[in-house]
Amino acid sequence: MVLTERRSAPISPVAVKASAGATEHLRIARVVNLVRALEELKRQNLWIIGLDERGTADYDQFDLTGDCVIVLGREGAGLHELVRRTCDHLLRIPMAGGVSSLNVSAAGAVVLYEAFRQRRNAAHVGTAAGAPSKGAAASKPKKQKGLGS
Repeated sequence: MVLTERRSAPISPVAVKASAGATEHLRIARVVNLVRALEELKRQNLWIIGLDERGTADYDQFDLTGDCVIVLGREGAGLHELVRRTCDHLLRIPMAGGVSSLNVSAAGAVVLYEAFRQRRNAAHVGTAAGAPSKGAAASKPKKQKGLGS
């Protein structure tokens, strides 16, 4: 998780309690400049995926099985314009009715679960197609890093 040092909520004891201990299992980086951090992640061959109601593709139609960073904006304001331009792709969550967007925690949960679902399905397809197992014992499936593992 990458957070900016300024203009972002701190990881306070209240936030840790609300996370039900999940913060203890995350690497959290505080950066001065988010755009520079995203550019560095691009240089490390990660796709930068922004979540924005003005996105061009629906989140569930996008392949989230590769190495990627999901960028969430501020409540109400969304992604800063420079951050939006830094993203390789902008995804949206299609909404019905009069509500145009979700709050950032709900939107993040929806998209992170979709990434987990896609990765789990890809892992099951890989094990179902199956590489020949060595010996009589079946090999254990590889444990995925992150996203609920």
